[in-house]
Amino acid sequence: MLGLILVALGVILLLQNAGVVDWGLWGILWRFWPVVLLLIGVSILLRGQSPWLVLGITVVVLVGVIAAAVLIERSREPAVAAAFSQPLQGITGAEVEISFGAGDLVIGGLPAGSPNLVEGTGYPEVEQHFRLQDSKAVLSLRSSRGFWFFGDSGLRLEANLSPQVPLELTVKTGASDAQVDLTNLQVSRLQMEVGASHLSLTLPAKAGTTEAEVDVGAAQVSISIPQGVAARITPQTAVGSFNVDTARFPKSGNRYESSDFATTTDRVDLTVKGGVASINIK
Repeated sequence: MLGLILVALGVILLLQNAGVVDWGLWGILWRFWPVVLLLIGVSILLRGQSPWLVLGITVVVLVGVIAAAVLIERSREPAVAAAFSQPLQGITGAEVEISFGAGDLVIGGLPAGSPNLVEGTGYPEVEQHFRLQDSKAVLSLRSSRGFWFFGDSGLRLEANLSPQVPLELTVKTGASDAQVDLTNLQVSRLQMEVGASHLSLTLPAKAGTTEAEVDVGAAQVSISIPQGVAARITPQTAVGSFNVDTARFPKSGNRYESSDFATTTDRVDLTVKGGVASINIK
């Protein structure tokens, strides 16, 4: 039974990575948790009598639950997102933390000259906490519902940040489809914690030195380093694939490094920690 449940979870993750179903499906599947108790009860009642019958019941129930969850997810009306923003107010730098569970996550940059530190929309409504220390801002954006897959279907958070001030950015996300484009932002430090997700990350193009750490679980990850930006890449991966464009970043010992990393103004010092992940860096 445990093996079948793991197979079912693997199939769901595969379908989500392929874009067949939405990451918000976890919020619906969680509501079917009593089915696990039902299957355990059936297994106890029929123990030693008909193992093939137990197997058949388990397969039918798991397929039925997944099919029902997909139908519910696809029949839902689009969620209505709430807007949020935070003015710059003379800020000269900011620490920003974004925490988001299951769904779609989009992070990007605001147009030059925008009066705000952040603008965006979120469903459900985003909890926003802001304080000012001298002229440095500390901003926290958090989904107002449960983390990981305890939320609802249709979760989405879009946050666009100011390119005018240096940023220290922390992103924590669970079962999500995350599109993070930092090309035009001045990110000096990036910390990303990614669960069972699909992540597309573009690093800054003109931020000086960026220290970045990406910690991923069961994820499919694509990281782009803009042309003209040097990089030092240190992999710390467990199971999975790790592919790097060695034409730009030749391998040196246990890491990859641009030949001009020590002398280039715009550079990225990137550490990638991976569980069961497929990671591609170019």
